Amino acid sequence: MRTTLLLLFLSTLLACESDPMAGQHFSLIIRHAQVVDVRAGEIADNQRIYIRDSMIYALAPERRTLAATADRVIDAQGDYVLPGLWDMHVHMCWQTGLDSLFGQAFLQYGITGVRDMGGDLLLTRHYEQRSAADPGYGPTLLGCGPILDGDPPVQPGFSLVLRPDEDPGPLLDSLRKGGSDFFKVYSLLPEASVRAVAKYANDHGMTFAGHISEYLEAATAVELGQRSLEHLNRLEGLDSTAWTALIAAMRTHDTYLCPTTVIYQKKAHMGHASQLLRPADSRFIPSVLAEEWAGSQERWLERYPQPADREALAEIFQSQQTLIHDFFRAGIPLLAGSDFAGMPFVYPGYGLHEELALLVESGLSPAEALRTATLHPARFWGLEASQGSIAAGK
Repeated sequence: MRTTLLLLFLSTLLACESDPMAGQHFSLIIRHAQVVDVRAGEIADNQRIYIRDSMIYALAPERRTLAATADRVIDAQGDYVLPGLWDMHVHMCWQTGLDSLFGQAFLQYGITGVRDMGGDLLLTRHYEQRSAADPGYGPTLLGCGPILDGDPPVQPGFSLVLRPDEDPGPLLDSLRKGGSDFFKVYSLLPEASVRAVAKYANDHGMTFAGHISEYLEAATAVELGQRSLEHLNRLEGLDSTAWTALIAAMRTHDTYLCPTTVIYQKKAHMGHASQLLRPADSRFIPSVLAEEWAGSQERWLERYPQPADREALAEIFQSQQTLIHDFFRAGIPLLAGSDFAGMPFVYPGYGLHEELALLVESGLSPAEALRTATLHPARFWGLEASQGSIAAGK
């Protein structure tokens, strides 16, 4: 009887230690990984990940034996594995020859997807083709091309003007056929034009996102179908009636907020040059951008010369962080976005990590902040079945 029990124990032990994928071949096997489960907010220790053709085939607790073969095996002892991050507000495609530079910066910081919120449509399409052919070129990019604004536009360099007395159909046709993944509306777009963009997008199976126009209420923009609200424009200082209406509309229409917290932190502290510069990432900043940043800082110092003025800005930033947490507590899904190249001293890649840290500072847990760059973007794009978490089939 003892012999039988001993044999049974040994066979069970061997089964536990055997490789469940024995005899199979994979592109990559990652061993001894600490897998971050962003959905549950937990870390699974000492996991083995089997990857075939860029897809997770299986995850299993690490065993002593490795009976599967792979083109490459990585020992991730002491390292964490988490889903590729999305930066949901960047400007990458605005000058020839810079997209690959920025793309490398994003990849270095674990960002495998970006939403380009305004730039040159031809450069955007060129980048998408290059990155699709070579994933090492840069992250996946979904972009809008030029932004849609009123006359005169806030950003004339990469805006298209829509006038309320003109049919926007031909212009929107050209963007859609040219490859725009969505439309971006901006601050001075007349209400009639916003409504026309909303109708066109709905009729053609597209979406629109962007700033809340100065010519309509935030809740109205949401009810028209605006998929995400960018920054905190028009959202600060809402009275209780407007706040209640906005939150109700956002819940009903599953609207996202991309607060770009980091831009408000930069605005509040632009006088502290030593805290703004990152010498380690200076190679990712072309001279044209560095000069723009320096000019912005000079204007800031002229505008806010007194310590009291700067202290007031810091207090405003704290109130903005409170507002972001209010949206979160109200159940509004947040998207992590850095506004790289839209705000001085936001570095490509690193800026998203600053954003995540600031979201935690604003009251989110680390797991909740990570979801704003993983699960939420995947759901926003309708890609939750293939992205957003570490799981088989993704």
